[in-house]
Amino acid sequence: HPPTLTISSFSLSHSPTATPSPSPSLFSSLTLSPSPSTLRLSLPSLICGFFLFASLSLLLSFASASTTTTTATMQSATKALRQPTLFVSHGGGPCFFMEGGMFKSIDKHSASAQFYRDLAKDHLPEAPKAIVVVSAHWVTPGDTISITANPKIKLLYDYYGFPAHTYDIKWPAPCDLPLASHIQNLLQGSGVSAQLDSTRDFDHGVFVPLKLAFPEGDIPVVQVSLSSSLSPAYHQQIGKLLAPLRDEGVLIVGSGMSAHNMRDLQGSLMRNDDTCPPHTTAWAHWLDETMALSGEKREKVLNNWVKDAPEAHRIHPRG
Repeated sequence: HPPTLTISSFSLSHSPTATPSPSPSLFSSLTLSPSPSTLRLSLPSLICGFFLFASLSLLLSFASASTTTTTATMQSATKALRQPTLFVSHGGGPCFFMEGGMFKSIDKHSASAQFYRDLAKDHLPEAPKAIVVVSAHWVTPGDTISITANPKIKLLYDYYGFPAHTYDIKWPAPCDLPLASHIQNLLQGSGVSAQLDSTRDFDHGVFVPLKLAFPEGDIPVVQVSLSSSLSPAYHQQIGKLLAPLRDEGVLIVGSGMSAHNMRDLQGSLMRNDDTCPPHTTAWAHWLDETMALSGEKREKVLNNWVKDAPEAHRIHPRG
C-alpha cells in the first residue's frame, strides 16, 4: 500500500465542509472545524517548510520508500507495522490544559482535546516504537537541521502569560538518542547538513499534543528542527529522507497550525465568534485541493505556495 498522510486541522467553524468519503485513499476533506478533522491521502510525500513561530511550518507527506533500515531502538522479534504521518494543530499555548475563558472552544473539555486523547486508538495501527516531531517552534539558522539528543531532556514552556499551573505540566518521555543519531546519518548521507543538539528541550509543539495522546510518556521522542530558509523544496527533500522510519514503527508528526494569523484568531476569540472568515475558507479549499494532487504536481504547487495560494501572507504572516 502507498503511504498515507493524516492531517488534523483546527480552525473556527461549526461544521465540516465535506463528509467522509468511503474511498480508502481519501477519507475526508481538510475542513475548518472546532474539532480536529482528518485527511488521509494515499500520496507520495514531502515535508513542506512553511513559517517560523507557531504558524504551521510544514505539511507532511512522505515518499513511498520501500527500503527499511533498522536502528538499535527499532530491533524487534516481530516486524513493526507501518506508521502514518500526522500533521496536528497544537492549539494556542497550553490551551488543552486550561478550562474556560478566552480559550473555551479549545480547552481541556473541547472536542479538539478529546481528539488527541483518542488519537492512538483511532488513527494508529499499533503503539509506535518512537515518535519524531517537527514543530513550528524550532527553527535553526541556515540550512542546518538540528536534532534533539539531550539525555536529560525536559519541557520547554515557550509560551507566555498563561495560568501558573500550565508551567508545572510534566511529561517524562525520554529523548531517543540512537534514533537521533540515525536521523543525522540519514540526512548527512544525502548531503543535508544535520547536527545533534544535546541541550535542546521539547517545546510545547511537542508536549502539548503528545501528552494528551500518550500521557504515560513511555514512548521515546526525537524533535527535528526546521531550516530558517523555509524552502518548501528543501523541506520536501528532508521529508523523503525521513520516510523509511515509518516502516520501523516510527510515528512522524508535524505540529503547528494550517492557518496562523494571531491577530485574526485573538479577535475571533475575544468576540466569541467561531465563524470562519472567507479568506481562511479560501485558503483551506486551496490546501485541500493541493494535497489531493498527484506527487510531482503537488510538489510543484507547494513550492510556489507563497505566490499562488490565496491570502497566503495573511494566513501565515511572518514575524
